[in-house]
Amino acid sequence: VAGDAVAGQYIANLTGGCGCHFNSDLGGLAGGRKFEGPFGVVYAANLTSDAETGLAGDSDATLISILRTGQEVGEDGAVEVIHPIMPYKTFSVMSDKDVQDLVAYLRTLEPISNAVPERELKEEPTAWTPSATPPAEAPTEPVARGEYLVTLANCGGCHTPKNEDGSPKADMMLAGALLPGDAGE
Repeated sequence: VAGDAVAGQYIANLTGGCGCHFNSDLGGLAGGRKFEGPFGVVYAANLTSDAETGLAGDSDATLISILRTGQEVGEDGAVEVIHPIMPYKTFSVMSDKDVQDLVAYLRTLEPISNAVPERELKEEPTAWTPSATPPAEAPTEPVARGEYLVTLANCGGCHTPKNEDGSPKADMMLAGALLPGDAGE
């Protein structure tokens, strides 16, 4: 990867430390966290550099595609769409430099063997294409930089109502939402 792992750690921390992938039993981003809803069940992937159960076998281009579009092309050429509970729609704005840095950081994670169960969905998610090409570099003008950081920090993940598939309602971004387990959720 052409990225800088130290800068990538900053991006990872900004995005919540990739906390959905943190496995407290194994002490790292080994995945396995279960997400259940009307859509079915998905599990957070193992983001460590484990060769068998982690991302060591994925190319940088594959990881960047997953982060930005939620799509992975298999060895057979078939496209698998990651469930939109993974905030790839949010991360689609990530600059080329920042996404390369993030991938470089993920490559530094110590391998942890953790085979994550397969997802069990009621229907497969549809492919999604970002509406805009991400910038080469992150914005530096204060307001644009703030919007970029709020987007990457995925503030909308908790502060935006969800669709039935678990993705955020784009027309209600940052309008507030119930926390899981609250009345009505």
